[in-house]
Amino acid sequence: MIQNSNGGVAMKVCVIGGGQAGFQVCESLVSKGFKGKLVLIGEEPFPPYQRPPLSKNYLSGKLDRDRLFLRPKEYYADNGIELIYGQRVDDINLKRKQIFTSNNSCINFDKLVLATGADLKKIKNLDQCLNVHYLRSLEESSLLREKISKDKKIIIIGGGFIGLEIAAICLEFGLEVSVIEQADRLMKRAVPNNVSEFYEKYHMARGVNIFTNASITEIDKVKNDYYLQLKGGKKLHGNVLLAGIGVNPNINLAQKIGIYCEDGIKVNQNGLTSAKDVYAVGDCANFYNVLLKSHIRPESVQHSIDTAKVVAENILGNSSVYDTVPWFWSDQYDLKLQIAAIGNEFDATKKIKYSEKSFSTFCFNSDKHIATFSINRPADIFISKKILAKGSMLSREDLNKKDFDFKVFAKKYL
Repeated sequence: MIQNSNGGVAMKVCVIGGGQAGFQVCESLVSKGFKGKLVLIGEEPFPPYQRPPLSKNYLSGKLDRDRLFLRPKEYYADNGIELIYGQRVDDINLKRKQIFTSNNSCINFDKLVLATGADLKKIKNLDQCLNVHYLRSLEESSLLREKISKDKKIIIIGGGFIGLEIAAICLEFGLEVSVIEQADRLMKRAVPNNVSEFYEKYHMARGVNIFTNASITEIDKVKNDYYLQLKGGKKLHGNVLLAGIGVNPNINLAQKIGIYCEDGIKVNQNGLTSAKDVYAVGDCANFYNVLLKSHIRPESVQHSIDTAKVVAENILGNSSVYDTVPWFWSDQYDLKLQIAAIGNEFDATKKIKYSEKSFSTFCFNSDKHIATFSINRPADIFISKKILAKGSMLSREDLNKKDFDFKVFAKKYL
């Protein structure tokens, strides 16, 4: 049995945050035979659930609400996890190792994991008066699904992954869709030029109105309708106004109790924060990746899962470090975009096209392969993750060979 520093008493681990990362810490501890006490505290009024389907299959109605939940309620009690949801953690006394919740409960802990996730960036001074929609939670997705099933026109502010995924779903519902992006291309922060161009053409070919380099100069709401004017004079009308302009790491609680934060809660390769016996995982954690030799904070399910597994191992006393290749995916229409990357600054790219809806773009920095962006080509991402983890020797010269076969090339690594 694992014991705490007081000796003789089973360790008590408390996890704050009922999202993917918080759940994964608990699941990993249970699956590895943890014999101590586990408490999982979530602010939302639901047990832990999947977030990616909120802008995909759940929003479209293809996935029932019950299938969103990561485990049935019985799982938690059956595995010794005390699940507390619908409560906010207001304060923590690190010296006494006590958590104080919004219903005035005091919970003791030996080890603490912060899995507080990320908060939506919001449009200042517009939310309350205009009732702008956002999408981060189950409640928000349910409300949006109801709206798009009844209305005819939606205006989406933000041409990133979330905005474009929602645009694709709304088009399926028969809505007229307009996407406003301030940057000069879609998904600029995340993908190379040719991927942006492909998606812009794909969306526009299906009827989505795309406005890049666009600034909103005026927004009016008349009854249930929105009227927007863009710089240059273009006017847009919609029944639904949604903003998908990114997120910020939720570090409010960490900062309040004096934990060091820098682009999230900064942790070492084991997930430890600046406070003793306190870890951080998921979207809120700026985690040191041993493979990349730098701190990273990718906002993805895989980052949440990988970092949670690392922290669980370290809580169990098994030395584990974060050393995996970050990867991500986005579903839009019949396209699955997948990304594997160990860097985001590249000076050259090479595209390998397999069909009109299937290609991979390999990215290089000083002739070193650092990222792969694939559309409907999961095998290329699988291989890329493997070879990037081992220091990919893939070159542009290799890709230029007429008889180049990625699977054959990768055999020397796998």
